[in-house]
Amino acid sequence: MANWPATLPEFSTPMDITPQEDLIRTQMSTGPEKVRRRFTAASLYFGTTLQLIGSERDTLMSFYDSNISFTMVDPVSGASRTFRFRASPKSILVRGDSDPDKRLYNVQLQVERLP
Repeated sequence: MANWPATLPEFSTPMDITPQEDLIRTQMSTGPEKVRRRFTAASLYFGTTLQLIGSERDTLMSFYDSNISFTMVDPVSGASRTFRFRASPKSILVRGDSDPDKRLYNVQLQVERLP
């Protein structure tokens, strides 16, 4: 399994951290609804924006194109964990330049920490 590229920054703050919804609710004919867990281990979803220069963005896109899941340091626990992309990275050009490597991007990432 691939590791998060060392040339890319770690996830930064602010960061959205959302646990996977793991409850099933069943409507009863009378009284409160019944609630139970759907599974015992849930994923944790992360959303963040990284500020990258052109060459770093190229590295990220190449990494995304060749890897669905990867290992990196968990931003919450600090342990090495397995993650996968939930969506393709979305880039916003912040500052242009005639040299593509000097362009500045805000790249929005959505990843999932696997249980």
